[in-house]
Amino acid sequence: MIDISVIILNWNGRRWLKNCYESLREQTFKNFETILVDNASSDDSIEFTRKFFPEVKIIANNKNLGYAEANNKAASRALGRYLLFLNNDTKLHHKCLEEIMKYVKESGACICALHFLDYNAAVMELPTKIIGMGIDIFGYPLPSRKIFYSEGAAFFIEKKLFIKLDGFDQKHFIFAEDIDLSWRAQLQGFDIGFVKSAVVYHEKGATIIGSSKKSEKHITSIKRRYFTERNTLRNLLKNYSLTMLCVVLPLYLILFVTEMLFFLFRGNVKVAKEVYLRALFYNIVILRDTLRVRKKIQRERVTSDWEILKRITLNKFYKWEVFKKLGVPLIQ
Repeated sequence: MIDISVIILNWNGRRWLKNCYESLREQTFKNFETILVDNASSDDSIEFTRKFFPEVKIIANNKNLGYAEANNKAASRALGRYLLFLNNDTKLHHKCLEEIMKYVKESGACICALHFLDYNAAVMELPTKIIGMGIDIFGYPLPSRKIFYSEGAAFFIEKKLFIKLDGFDQKHFIFAEDIDLSWRAQLQGFDIGFVKSAVVYHEKGATIIGSSKKSEKHITSIKRRYFTERNTLRNLLKNYSLTMLCVVLPLYLILFVTEMLFFLFRGNVKVAKEVYLRALFYNIVILRDTLRVRKKIQRERVTSDWEILKRITLNKFYKWEVFKKLGVPLIQ
């Protein structure tokens, strides 16, 4: 039996694939398969893969299905006991898979967060300080020692659990689906392991622009902010208990409206409309589906929100931390 199915999501990422594939060829652990799931790329990603990396299985979608649906589709065809979902702009330390399997065998973990470093970092020895990804009370991501989720750029999970959880939320398309799946796993009693020795190098924001500091300006994209806002709201509506939702949702909406008005008063009508109003409207349109999924999640949960709160970073708020570090964003 194959131990790991490595699933690489790709959309016009030809320039990243060589390093990603070669890092897999160099793995000390060998019992894995590699699957490229391509979201209708217009570059030569598929031709390049077939010519130079014939061992890679290819799933060629006829349109861009986004992160969630494309990876779900690939997972259904994967033969491995475990799934490792990779972004194309990642490369693995040569012992990454070996360290993951060692950790899984020793701990029995079914879902794991890996150790992310900058794409161009040169690691001589691994840092001792554990910093993974947590969330604040509003469901936004932030670096934390309270590790809440496995990052989607290298998401490791047992296939049996992935199927049990119905995979990634296909309503998300992209962004925050990793938080959602990890949250739902914890609600069903599965802890998020952290494999400090399994190193992944990641070029953040290579597909859709991420936050960055250029020319003294915090730059991000309307598309990224839209998907993040709409999907975060759906995560809250699905995964918090009714009691917690009654506390968190009003505060979240106050923050949401305040941000929207801030951009309106600055004359940026496009951001207010294309990010905030559109995200809110999307959630209203799919509210029936959200409530349907919520009912199932809440019925099957075995972990209380009191326990979930212990795993959330309560003393920091993502947007405030970003504001302190980068200032008011220029959303393009």
